[in-house]
Amino acid sequence: MKTETLMTAPSDRIGVTHAAGRYHPRDGSFLLAGAQDVLALGAGVLKLWAMPDPARWYPFDDWPQTSSLLEVLQTPLFRRVFDLPFSTFVVDAYRQAQPDIHYWRGAFDETERHAEQDEFEAATRYLATTYAGTGKTFVLQNWEGDWSVLGHSDPSRDPEPDHLDRMVEWVEARQEGVRRGRAGGPEGAALVLHALEVNLVVKAMEGRPCVTNDVVPRTSCDLYSYSAYETSIRGDDFVAALDHLASRAPTSAYFGDRAVMVGEFGCPENDFDAEFVRRSLSRTLDDALAWGCPYVIFWQVYCNEQNADGSHRGFWLVRPDGSRSTAWDVLAERLTTKQ
Repeated sequence: MKTETLMTAPSDRIGVTHAAGRYHPRDGSFLLAGAQDVLALGAGVLKLWAMPDPARWYPFDDWPQTSSLLEVLQTPLFRRVFDLPFSTFVVDAYRQAQPDIHYWRGAFDETERHAEQDEFEAATRYLATTYAGTGKTFVLQNWEGDWSVLGHSDPSRDPEPDHLDRMVEWVEARQEGVRRGRAGGPEGAALVLHALEVNLVVKAMEGRPCVTNDVVPRTSCDLYSYSAYETSIRGDDFVAALDHLASRAPTSAYFGDRAVMVGEFGCPENDFDAEFVRRSLSRTLDDALAWGCPYVIFWQVYCNEQNADGSHRGFWLVRPDGSRSTAWDVLAERLTTKQ
């Protein structure tokens, strides 16, 4: 069991996402610029998106044609970022030859299962081998599984039972691919893990059908991720939600009974005053780290939500003019606090 994960410095547990930002505050590569801003903050964990069509999520860079997850991870831009001194990369990862990230909700037959396994096996073997000896960890995961299984963002509706069943098959195919890719790796191989992300844990606590209650217990993932806006912004039931998700998750060979990370949290700076933002982010960080989450990942470097008048909601570390946000100050202060 990787119990040392819970004893590392804050910089090895606190991270930031860089994906889908709507502006580029300086010259040069957009992907690299965001990663460098996270390094300047002092965080050692970076979350990226390897969803179909990288140019959609990193629109200010030039991207070659790619047809597999492996090819995306092998692009020069991803390689430049992976060479940066982060301890952990979390990657929202999907097969590339699909129209969208919900492809598994349709027919997920034996052919599809093998294709999923093969793509994740190849990606895992590449990361484990290429970054052997670096001490880096890579976590491959999905994005907000409850929205995905629903096919929309209305939490009042319940998912179809067959969609929950297909999600189990899909998640387990990904996990099996990662297991196979880890097998027989070189000495000092980089650690590659697989996580399942959920985002409606309050619904689970109410006993309703959702990914936490109906998928998580039927899987064998290394780690489980909570996109936690529903509880983290105001602090209601956040720790209870971590407890509930952990109670539904199987024991992890790497994280024991604390196999729950916070895959996304944040507080839009233009929806609340600065003091509220500071309290919200500080409380989430303190509660998640004290609970034992191996990773706590802020959303995000450059805001992805733009209003009709051109303004932004304020999910950001760096504003369009290059200035640093309230969130930057909160995270920077927490990153220098000794455990």
